[in-house]
Amino acid sequence: MTTTKKSLKNAVGTQQKKNIETDYQDDDEIIDINEVRRRKGITGEKKFFFIACLRSFYEDEEFRFSVKSLTGLASYIAGWRIFYVNTHHGYRLMKYSSILSEIHGLSKKTREIANREKEEKKHYKSKYYSKKQ
Repeated sequence: MTTTKKSLKNAVGTQQKKNIETDYQDDDEIIDINEVRRRKGITGEKKFFFIACLRSFYEDEEFRFSVKSLTGLASYIAGWRIFYVNTHHGYRLMKYSSILSEIHGLSKKTREIANREKEEKKHYKSKYYSKKQ
């Protein structure tokens, strides 16, 4: 079997993608709730935390210097290693792909709200600051 440049490039790209997803895992280590608390992990409703991260990503410049896209934001959040998912036998670290899907699911609505609030602030400034001068 001969190897072409394209098939070699595809194989290398696939391997790099797998490395991104598995860099944040401890081989799916299952731990108990006491260990999660010792590691200061979050096990409950993570939706509100992800919304707060997305809002600061869209509104502020906090993430703009280190993160350029939602996938970068997901890898940045996965790097914190604080989100744990309940399994039948304990808790395991939330995977990068799960964080990415949660963020993508929440991003559209959060972006719309952030843009609407920006417009309201801009309208408020133009309305009231122009009267004072």
